[in-house]
Amino acid sequence: MGLQPSYKTHRMQRVIRVHVTESARASAIQTKQFCSNEIITTKYNFYNFIPRNLMQQFHRPANLYFLVISALQCTSELTTSNWGTTLIPLLFVLVLNGLKEAYDEQRRRTSDQKTNKQEVEVLTDDKIVCIKWKDVVVGDILKVNAGEEFPADLVFISSSDPQGLAYVETANLDGESSLKIRRSFYKMGRMVFQGGWVSLSILAGMVLKCDKPNMQMLHFHGSINLQGEGKQDMEGTHILLRGTTLRHTEWILGAVVFTGSDTKLMRNMIPGSHKVLTSLSLSLALLFLLSFFLSCLQTLHTHLPLLTSFAVATSMY
Repeated sequence: MGLQPSYKTHRMQRVIRVHVTESARASAIQTKQFCSNEIITTKYNFYNFIPRNLMQQFHRPANLYFLVISALQCTSELTTSNWGTTLIPLLFVLVLNGLKEAYDEQRRRTSDQKTNKQEVEVLTDDKIVCIKWKDVVVGDILKVNAGEEFPADLVFISSSDPQGLAYVETANLDGESSLKIRRSFYKMGRMVFQGGWVSLSILAGMVLKCDKPNMQMLHFHGSINLQGEGKQDMEGTHILLRGTTLRHTEWILGAVVFTGSDTKLMRNMIPGSHKVLTSLSLSLALLFLLSFFLSCLQTLHTHLPLLTSFAVATSMY
């Protein structure tokens, strides 16, 4: 049974400096050291939809086969059948699948916009302001309230619970309905409150070191420097993952460590395939039925005069 390498021997690290002032946050945004928290799951834009969709559809052997047959039927020396008997059904399927993909693309775009425009509270200059999810940056201190999803991967700093606990619903990640317990580094009593707001002076100068973005949902290793506590190790119970929801806890404070495509949720998402209207077998059946129907029409059109003449000649005898 292999041993997992400890964090101390892990060469790849991410160093994060928590910013608690607006100027420090603006500097972090300007440097663009880490990826944006904006989620984009769309596959096309206005200019490349048709060529990319056609390229994807012709990756299917059936579509490519019927395209070649249609091209060969355009040469009268090679075949006597009409090119329309194959090309028209093929165009019908291509257009139908293209419309379906356009509809799915619009749904993805709408979903992305809805997600990116959600709001979360960020603590800066000893005050709380609301920002959109897409504007969250690594190093932010976020306040997430009960019933809200976490907009990024956070290191759990403090919560309203006297013991510094939080209950998290992870059904969106693993399908489990049972709540998971997460532990913060500061209990509520250690945080300083001024005029009802949390004073961020205790968080100034905080530095976090952790693994590089990866797909391991259950593993998180790193260290954190805390005022009055010194350097402490971080593990899986200290991270709050994007896609999970806060339950039975009034609020939590967390430092953003991973955003956007770096979050464990996005790292584990399987890239969506370019869908077609139906399965390959159904598409083939549709093509064959349409081809057969058009072939019958073509046969009748070609041989109907001969059959009519034959019937007239037979009646004369």
